[in-house]
Amino acid sequence: MKIKQLLFAFAMLSLAIGFNSCKKNNETISEEFENTFEASGNQAVSDNLTEDANDMFLQVADENNIAGGFTAGGPVIVNDFIPCATVTITPLSGFS
Repeated sequence: MKIKQLLFAFAMLSLAIGFNSCKKNNETISEEFENTFEASGNQAVSDNLTEDANDMFLQVADENNIAGGFTAGGPVIVNDFIPCATVTITPLSGFS
């Protein structure tokens, strides 16, 4: 009879521990979602700024006829292309 009581007590203790160990922490999940949304927003802003800068650079390169599509005998150095910048173009490596 004593073994049955110990077995029943052990089963109840295991059941109680099992139910208590499966509780979810909702604070961690909401923090993860918040961090994911913030990182996604930051990545979108970064992508837009990079795309705008790239578009502006290619537009200026096209307006000054140095966007590519030609072969030069040597490196081409264009001064005052963009204020405070020097662009060197070589046939093998492109912009540098």
